[in-house]
Amino acid sequence: MNQAQSKKEYGKEWETAKARLLQILFKHVGEHKACDMGSLYEQVFAEKWVNKVNDTRRVRKMITELRIDGTLICSSTSGSRGGYYIAATDGEAEAYFARSNRRYLKSLGLEARMRGIPLEELKRRVVLDQSDPTAEPDRAEVRS
Repeated sequence: MNQAQSKKEYGKEWETAKARLLQILFKHVGEHKACDMGSLYEQVFAEKWVNKVNDTRRVRKMITELRIDGTLICSSTSGSRGGYYIAATDGEAEAYFARSNRRYLKSLGLEARMRGIPLEELKRRVVLDQSDPTAEPDRAEVRS
């Protein structure tokens, strides 16, 4: 697959790679079995990455699509065992959601400081597009 191609151009190849990624992730159940992005890339595409950030972008997009579809793919940045995994228990899933919420609130808090307004005020102002779960919050939608 050429990095410049869009996932729509990948067609069946994209879906096949995504299915392969899901099979690989189901071998990594539990945070203690997390698989780093470079390893996932190599297993999905059967080739070595050159630039870990750029080359693995497709895998990150696939993970996002699988999450949107409802697959409980968690991630961890804990030391040498960081990576992606399927939650083994409800507790692991809740811990992942708690980390995700802390990251979100930290980012929102930074934005509030930069805007010079209280965090609670920014929370009230942010309008998320509920019809598209893939949409990033658009800062242009923040009301003054």
